[in-house]
Amino acid sequence: MKHIFIFCFLLSRRLSKIFPVLVVLTNILFLAPSSSYAQYGAVPIDNIGQSYPDGTPRWDADLPGNYSTPRGVMGDGSGVIDYVNKIMWLPDDAETLGHQEQWPGNLTWGGNRILGYRLDSAYNRIADSPAYIIGQPDAYSNSQRCDRYSIGTLGQCGIAWSPSLQYLFVPDEQNNRVLIWDFSKGIYTGMPAKYVIGQVDFTSNVYGNSATDTSLAKPDRCAWDEVNKRLFINDNDNIRIVTVNCAHGFYNNMPFEHELLQPGFGPAIFPTTASASNGLFLGQLYYWPARQWLISVQLAFNRALIFDLSTGIVNGMNARYVLGQADFVSSNPNRINDIAAPGNNGLYMPNNVAVDEARNIIWIAEWGNNRVVGKNVSAGIVNGAAWDYVIGQGGSFTTQAAALSQSGFNFPGGLTFNKKTNKLNICDELNENGRSEYNRSHQSHIVLRSIWRPGILYSKCLCPSFTCERRRPGRIHIQLREC
Repeated sequence: MKHIFIFCFLLSRRLSKIFPVLVVLTNILFLAPSSSYAQYGAVPIDNIGQSYPDGTPRWDADLPGNYSTPRGVMGDGSGVIDYVNKIMWLPDDAETLGHQEQWPGNLTWGGNRILGYRLDSAYNRIADSPAYIIGQPDAYSNSQRCDRYSIGTLGQCGIAWSPSLQYLFVPDEQNNRVLIWDFSKGIYTGMPAKYVIGQVDFTSNVYGNSATDTSLAKPDRCAWDEVNKRLFINDNDNIRIVTVNCAHGFYNNMPFEHELLQPGFGPAIFPTTASASNGLFLGQLYYWPARQWLISVQLAFNRALIFDLSTGIVNGMNARYVLGQADFVSSNPNRINDIAAPGNNGLYMPNNVAVDEARNIIWIAEWGNNRVVGKNVSAGIVNGAAWDYVIGQGGSFTTQAAALSQSGFNFPGGLTFNKKTNKLNICDELNENGRSEYNRSHQSHIVLRSIWRPGILYSKCLCPSFTCERRRPGRIHIQLREC
């Protein structure tokens, strides 16, 4: 039955409000060094979100981090690192389908903010509490407004960073926009955004499902091309990736230059089968400047597409490579009814991606297999290539059990790689631990954890079947029947 809950979890977060109670909480872990980079099943040495009052990491807890404390962390987003000012920015998203949920005891939770953690001279985190908070006026607020100071709902957020401009790009899913903060003249908690993309001003939040060259509908991930000054945005309900040419500056409601996963601007075409130029339920974006690769993770098609942009971008262009599937037309889940072993070359509900660019390793987090897998592409890449590394399953490619432990995962999500410390930050969503950093000689990971609490509507067994149909562009209607 777990695969049904996972699928419903995904669909409810993106396309409907059929789950009355949905809790997403997180924490960060850190691994002790090992003797070999290729060692599997590394163990974290620290975390954010689950610790004792003295700061000592706590591994047996899944307590909800919440906005009522500056140390609370929730969500499954991917962060960025400002290596100049030594700040790690992490989304505290805690998406709740557009409204705040209640934890037992009337503990309201939900961050809707970006947390900035100071790093020391060795680029390690200094304290559990953030030094800065963006999107809220203070550490004790989580309001959902539409203005230049606030973030409505981050959703499954992936933020982006421009080192030269000192700009932070933050998708605001609820308000159908991307906000841009300018830190070049200083940073302070509650500061206003400088620009907005997807809306004509800071107080508009039009749902742009017409998929024009200026409209957005539930954007949730960004990636930045520093060389070409180009922003990539996941426009999820329009089932596309749009590009914004920022080489000549910024202004509100900038038009998009190109779009991928759709043939051209206009109403979205809902894909019924996978191809080299489409996608469905888009996960994290990652731009790899040295190779000029744009990596797009796709949950519904159980794969990651790699677009080679070295010769330019064309609307609706084909991807060059695919990971997780043997070809571009397959979308097989690499785990069936919780019975089949996941294996070492497929994916099941991948959600996030990060790259260790110095060592040419692509890391992908899988919700469905409770693991993070890595592929070393130093010697090249082929479609459906086998994974070289696995984290979260004790070094095994044939298990997928969820675990609340120092080295286990339950719905690993957001990934953030620290190139200075060689640490990979992994969001372990359903264990509520926030984020963790693993350290494997040359590698570490941050793990966010959260917990699943089914609501009254799902107190009965759900049959492993559903119908899924398109009602209007970018929207899906889900029907589930009870046993």
